[in-house]
Amino acid sequence: DILSNLTITGGIRFYSYDNSLKGFYGFGSYESSRCFAPTSVDDGPCTDINSRAKGSGETHKVNLTWNVSDDKLLYATYSTGFRPGGANRVFDPATGKALPAYSPDSLDNYELGWKTSWDDNHLRFNSAVYYEEWKNFQFPFLGANSVTIVGNAKGGARVKGFEYDLTWLPLDNLTLSTTGAYNDGSLKGPYCNDQSIVCTDAVANAPGGTQLPITPKWKLNGIARYEWNLGGDYEAHVQGAVVHSSGTWSDLRLAERSLLGHNSAYTTFDFTTGIDRDKWSLELYIK
Repeated sequence: DILSNLTITGGIRFYSYDNSLKGFYGFGSYESSRCFAPTSVDDGPCTDINSRAKGSGETHKVNLTWNVSDDKLLYATYSTGFRPGGANRVFDPATGKALPAYSPDSLDNYELGWKTSWDDNHLRFNSAVYYEEWKNFQFPFLGANSVTIVGNAKGGARVKGFEYDLTWLPLDNLTLSTTGAYNDGSLKGPYCNDQSIVCTDAVANAPGGTQLPITPKWKLNGIARYEWNLGGDYEAHVQGAVVHSSGTWSDLRLAERSLLGHNSAYTTFDFTTGIDRDKWSLELYIK
């Protein structure tokens, strides 16, 4: 505690990983299951996968929290994240070797946020803005024969975003709430499936600036809920909800995007009403 209302917190975590894979990769009849590589076991499958990924390091976090008042708080956080590397379980007949192991990836997160309550706790507003540097990030994709391969985008990626949570009680029985997030993630440099070549935008599977897959840029939802007493022990409620998500890509690579297409934005609505009493409830809904 630096001051009575100003606190700094720090933490560190050490890690060590050792992922290895040794065995045979192949398919088909017994004869075709013999070695692609020089035979190491007489008259039978050989060891054509012998891969290992190991390493160690640390992640850390520093947080500064300022309690402006009993119902308002501001904070700043710098934190790091990590995922271990690992072995790919695919043999490449073209090179006579197993595909290389994939490297660990890491994240640096810079975040500013606040948690606030207003109007005698009738209004709550929490939010955060953040910037993230994603280094050497791991990207899984389907290789030959639909076996998953993991590569590293050595140029890394960046994510700029914010999120919020807003709840308001304009009446004692009425609750209005909304949450949302914006995430703008893109490659800082080109990505190539072949990790052994010099990766440039001209030969890349995904050039620098490509939007990251899976996560939508916008995700928003809102809920209105009204509750009242019907008399005695009977409680009733009616609620409406809306969810909106912007479009996403299913894959990072441009060629695969041209095959799979773009997942369109969508909006859904849900309505529900119900009655509760003691140990039972009745709920009707439309989705």
